[in-house]
Amino acid sequence: ATKSKSHVVFSSIFLALFVVLLVITIVITQNKFLYYTICSVIGGSERYLKEGDPAEHQYYVSEYENKSEVLSAAYDLNEEICEEGFVLLKNENGALPLSKNSKVTVFGKNSVDIVLGGSGSNAGSSSGATTLYEGLEQANIQYNPTLKSYYESKQSGSGRPDPLPMGSILTGWPIAEAALPYPQDVQNSYSEYSDAALVVLSRVGGEGFDLPRTMFWNDSGSSAVKKYTDWKEGSDLIPGARSTSDHYLQLDQNETDMLKEACENFDKVIVLINSSSTLELGFLDDPTHYAYHENIVGALWIGAPGYTGLAALGKILTGEVTPSGSTADTYARNCKNDPTWYNFGNNMERYGNAYMVGDTKFAAYYVEYLEGIYSGYRYWETRAFSSDQAWYKNNVVYPFGYGLSYTDFTLSAVNENATALSKDGKLTFNVNVQNVGVNYDGKETVQLYYSAPYNSDEIEKPHVVLGDFAKTQVLTKNGGTGNVTLELNVRDMASYDYNDANNNGFKGYELDEGEYTVYITNGKQGAHCWADQNVIKFKFTVPQGGFQYSTDEVTGTDINNLFDDVSNHVDEYLSRKNNFQNFNVLAKGYTEHRTVTQQFRDEFDASCRVTAVSDSVSDPWYSENMPEQSKRVLSSQETKIKLYDLIGKSYNDALWDELLNQLTVAQMVELISTGNFRTLQIENIDKPLTTDADGPMGYTIFMDGTEKPAVYDTCYYASEVILASTYNEELAYKMGKMVGNEGVIGNERGDGAPYSGWYAPAMNIHRNQFGGRNFEYYSEDGYLSSVMASNVVKGAREMGVYTYAKHFALNDQETNRDDTGLITWANEQAMREIYFAPFESCVKDGKTTAMMSSFNRIGTTWAGGNYELLTKLLREEWGFNGMVITDYNLKDYMNADNMIRAGGDLNLSGGKSPSSITSATDVTALRKATKNILYTVANSCAMNGYADGVVWGYTTPWWVYVLVGVDVAIFATAATLWTLWFIKKKKSI
Repeated sequence: ATKSKSHVVFSSIFLALFVVLLVITIVITQNKFLYYTICSVIGGSERYLKEGDPAEHQYYVSEYENKSEVLSAAYDLNEEICEEGFVLLKNENGALPLSKNSKVTVFGKNSVDIVLGGSGSNAGSSSGATTLYEGLEQANIQYNPTLKSYYESKQSGSGRPDPLPMGSILTGWPIAEAALPYPQDVQNSYSEYSDAALVVLSRVGGEGFDLPRTMFWNDSGSSAVKKYTDWKEGSDLIPGARSTSDHYLQLDQNETDMLKEACENFDKVIVLINSSSTLELGFLDDPTHYAYHENIVGALWIGAPGYTGLAALGKILTGEVTPSGSTADTYARNCKNDPTWYNFGNNMERYGNAYMVGDTKFAAYYVEYLEGIYSGYRYWETRAFSSDQAWYKNNVVYPFGYGLSYTDFTLSAVNENATALSKDGKLTFNVNVQNVGVNYDGKETVQLYYSAPYNSDEIEKPHVVLGDFAKTQVLTKNGGTGNVTLELNVRDMASYDYNDANNNGFKGYELDEGEYTVYITNGKQGAHCWADQNVIKFKFTVPQGGFQYSTDEVTGTDINNLFDDVSNHVDEYLSRKNNFQNFNVLAKGYTEHRTVTQQFRDEFDASCRVTAVSDSVSDPWYSENMPEQSKRVLSSQETKIKLYDLIGKSYNDALWDELLNQLTVAQMVELISTGNFRTLQIENIDKPLTTDADGPMGYTIFMDGTEKPAVYDTCYYASEVILASTYNEELAYKMGKMVGNEGVIGNERGDGAPYSGWYAPAMNIHRNQFGGRNFEYYSEDGYLSSVMASNVVKGAREMGVYTYAKHFALNDQETNRDDTGLITWANEQAMREIYFAPFESCVKDGKTTAMMSSFNRIGTTWAGGNYELLTKLLREEWGFNGMVITDYNLKDYMNADNMIRAGGDLNLSGGKSPSSITSATDVTALRKATKNILYTVANSCAMNGYADGVVWGYTTPWWVYVLVGVDVAIFATAATLWTLWFIKKKKSI
């Protein structure tokens, strides 16, 4: 009886487990969010060939035979990027290059753990990457093994902590430099490796947090590396910090002591700056405050060099390669003097960027770009022009565009244009560059800046703006010459007048009448070229009345203000009038502007929990006519038009409607809802499952935790700011094409599918030095970012890889970017001239067919659901054809109904669907989004192997079989126990 009872108990338990697992299996497989998220993390469907020969239908062919070959070539290219992107900042008395077989001592705990990139969705593996010491070895530079061993030991400290989780708000972060004094055996080792001291200074960055502007522990944590769940002032200093009011981009006490140690023991000290963020570098040129630093005779910026970039370091240090990089950002002497200091992150106050109703804060976070167009060098150079050189020296260490070489160059330029400008004219400058040095070959970066006339109380204008640049080929020493051509469309000098500041009755792009100056310069001057009386310059005149541009130069679409509600929310922006007399306006962002009405709160709260959309006849997306859609799922045999029939077809080809008519509403909903590093297969039209991978430093799948991921053995490239610092658009094109080659080869050990989509390039702006993702954005300058990004896009597109240019737009800080969507206020002049410019270039010049919108809001409207941004500007004004994906969509405010109406197409999530698809407007918007996705995929390498007569099928994910198998086993066990109980019971009767 006891045994029978136990059979009943155990069989009941197994039966209950069976029911529970069965329910879990059903829920997971039917809930698209869960199903596709699991597919991303542990693996999903793979394709298999049913019939035909796909080899006969390869529309894009890699230039390399296999994955190993293209990876080797990519590593070489990354090294080349670093050779041209590392920037020589200081070189007194020919301190560099070092002699071959030099014996050096490398200072810096982080030298044994170099920052290669950043954390978050773009993080790459550092396993096996070239180390700093390997780079030295390859150049026959001997290094001090005693100090290296000390840094590798726990005796010197625990080292740099792991990256923070996304969403953290930093009050401080350990630099993790070893404290002095060093052990006696370390100090005794200096004398044997005394040719030079190399001092490494490292800083990290990452997705989901901005860099700290104070240096104390948040008291919400208690572990050695404390948790940062909220910004709350404390007094417990970060180890090594000198003061709580210091910040992360200053030297800390341990670094200061280390530099002093190096200077007191070595005559030649070279600083290596391993940071994509701009450190305060006053210690390099200010002997008054850093008297003991007089032995710092050289400095080289190496950014975050990726997997193989440090192989370039030894070559530059020994002169095998002459440095030719130039800064992509201004190096301020004091970051607190930057105008964006006042409106960034959480404003260094608990809930300091949260709106208030009375004394109550609520979950609406904001940032105000009160500096307007005066960010980066646009501020520093303009302020210097209005002040004097003493002010500039006190505020700027190295200008934008600055970079030294081991050799010297002279420039001469010819311009044959008339001095009176025509509205649609182009200025062309032929520049002869000569290497007049006697010891080293080298490349030179030639830069063009222009200056427009400024009239007080009228359109705001920076004093100088980068207009073009070019990199020479290698010029041989002792007179080697080369020629570059710089071009500047007259229209490109236009300013965007969003508020008719000059009272001429016009809003849009215009050139005021008056004198315009063009400067031709190199890295020794950069953006500060205007202050040199000997710089090459040309004068041009715009006639009385000036020029106005009311239509887009590519599409012919009327140009109108699209964001008046955003621009006019702020009553006063920074102005250069009277030498920036209203500078104090910058502090208003977190004082006068914080308090809002209850009505504002109610409307904002409602926007965060949208469940359905009520369309009005007045809505621009409204439709009365229900499109033709199938009422059933068609089989592949019943479908007449296949996606491969649309390869190369115009976006407006009538065949698209025939293709779309073959799809059901359910198919389209599933397609647009599930862009989780993929676009889904639709077998009846032969649309392949695509692999769309992160990120700007090379292919990776951020969420993939499988042992054999689909994306593997791909290059971890240098940070985008290093690429920008090359000022070499050919290298940008080569990088894009190399990624494209990697993409075409794709999953070589799996199903052979290509990596056809790439979540890159990333081209938000280095608005502030403390931006957490500055490592994966190009520059503080919109034009430099535009040229580099559009060339990356061109290269990738040539190989059939579509690039999700991101994050569109104004996603220039990480703090509170996605809680409820960071509310971003700016004026339309700044938007168009700086922040939108790289995206516009990627559309018009790069011809990208994909874009990623952003978490933040423009004003109070989510960027991914913003009709003015995604339809009026992107599609109609700029002429974009293709798909727009959201950033990772887990928040209620990122509403799919709004997305497809605004001009977005694809949810970066595991299945976040529109609330209902019942009206003509619903289905019309859904069809348009579906078409945009299909158009992008049809014109990509994803279609390799797809043609008439080739049939592909798709497997069920392995983990589904496991779930079902375990469930069956549990049921079988329960059934067996019940059967045994029943048999025994029968025998006992």
